[in-house]
Amino acid sequence: MAQTALTDLNFQSAIFKEALSATFTDALKIYNQMLTPAPDSLISPNQSGYYASFPFFNASTDRMTQIASGTDLVPKKLTQRLDRAAWLEREIAFSSEQINAIVAATDPTEEMAVQAGTILAKEVQFATISILTGIFATALLSTHVLDDSANYITVDQLLAAKLKLGDAANSLSLMLANSKVYGDMITKKILAEAGANVNALETGEVGRALGMVVGAEDAFTAASSVYKSYLAAPGSVLYKFRNRADQMYTAKTGARVATPAGIIADFELNRSALASGGVDTFIIRSSFLVHPVGMRFSDSVTNPSDTDLATGSNWTKAATDDKLIKIVQYISK
Repeated sequence: MAQTALTDLNFQSAIFKEALSATFTDALKIYNQMLTPAPDSLISPNQSGYYASFPFFNASTDRMTQIASGTDLVPKKLTQRLDRAAWLEREIAFSSEQINAIVAATDPTEEMAVQAGTILAKEVQFATISILTGIFATALLSTHVLDDSANYITVDQLLAAKLKLGDAANSLSLMLANSKVYGDMITKKILAEAGANVNALETGEVGRALGMVVGAEDAFTAASSVYKSYLAAPGSVLYKFRNRADQMYTAKTGARVATPAGIIADFELNRSALASGGVDTFIIRSSFLVHPVGMRFSDSVTNPSDTDLATGSNWTKAATDDKLIKIVQYISK
């Protein structure tokens, strides 16, 4: 029976692009509520360099003046701030044995897309977790963190965390927490607002608390039995893929794939015919950013690692109003 070769995979087919987009979106799961793609009008996928700087208008604090005879109106102007994010360059390669296991599926094109979508989603997730660690370590520590690490979650402290944004608290309509904290919220009836109870995980009811949709995400692991949960507004963190620098491709060995969902990735097939009787390698490369709105990443660190993203000294506030940084960290047992 004829077998499908890697060079037969059509990376530009609708099947591949649809499976890649669907898997990426599904793998991010609840992150898709806090994480949203940055529009091309804000961050172009054709940007080059190590950083992306993009403007936001600051809210005006000026008052209207009294209309009176003999007075001249002095025009005001809107001011802007510049957020700065770092582009992340990531790649992964699969050996011939791994590839054989992947393409052994019924539909190798779709299966390869599923594998790639999962990998790309995980990279965005890992970057997000590192960035959240970094921004709350120093820059947001005094304004956007409620540390109640000696106690289990309570509705009073959850409200206090939400009110870190003052009268903008209602913009925090999402909450992400480890499943242990989520379970505590069920048993303590903090999620009772939406009818959630101890059977919520069986019924599929979505838990809500203080006007927030609450989701469980075990990527937020415990440190010394202490958990960090996040209260956020939709779109408080942006992500964006971009076109990488052009490579010397041939039609048979590589392709750049851009999906309607905004995913851009390079796929390359390589064969070392002289090594170990012939070794096939499948490579995925991507350039993307993840950025919390209202923050600025250091311009002294290029292509940062996850450790660099998690380092507090690499982050400063860009927004002049703390209410424009719409994410709060709540620490509990």
